[in-house]
Amino acid sequence: MDDELLMWCTTVYAFNTLDLRKTLWQDIENMQPRIRDPWFLMGNFNNVLRVQDRIGVSMVHEAEYRDLVSMMERAYLYDKDRTGYHFTWFNNQVEGPIYSKIDRVISNMKWHQKNAETIHKVMDYGVSDHALLRLVDQNHKRPSTLSKQKDIEEEMLNFYGNLVGTTTITLKGIAIVALRNGKQLTVE
Repeated sequence: MDDELLMWCTTVYAFNTLDLRKTLWQDIENMQPRIRDPWFLMGNFNNVLRVQDRIGVSMVHEAEYRDLVSMMERAYLYDKDRTGYHFTWFNNQVEGPIYSKIDRVISNMKWHQKNAETIHKVMDYGVSDHALLRLVDQNHKRPSTLSKQKDIEEEMLNFYGNLVGTTTITLKGIAIVALRNGKQLTVE
């Protein structure tokens, strides 16, 4: 059990109105003492965190972000630095466009420390008025792609050798007819 990687993730979709969000902030704050492991929250907070988190027709007022900031301070949660776009929401209006950063990743210090190499990337808007959020572990190496015939053959022989036994590594090829006529795997 001690070797297990344990962390908590809370997905957030906050209400559109400020008063209803206050209840969510209180719920998050109440969760904090019970979570002793790394914890991150990710999603649509429907709330700016700073004055510079919105541009467009309406100015940001302190009353809009005060409760979120207070909850984060009391719950010891921190905004994760991001790469990519700053703004995560767009009202899709040509006349009077509004851009806001309302989608975010916040976490406790344990999560920040264990995931120092994790990047929070704000992606394209795609089909939504919200940008996609992506967490990328910089320590995770993607498997290489095999493109040479020799490498593919070697990989296949090693795979089947590990699957059915080491004597198959000496096989130069596998007759497709033999595979088709052999026993078939079933769901049972």
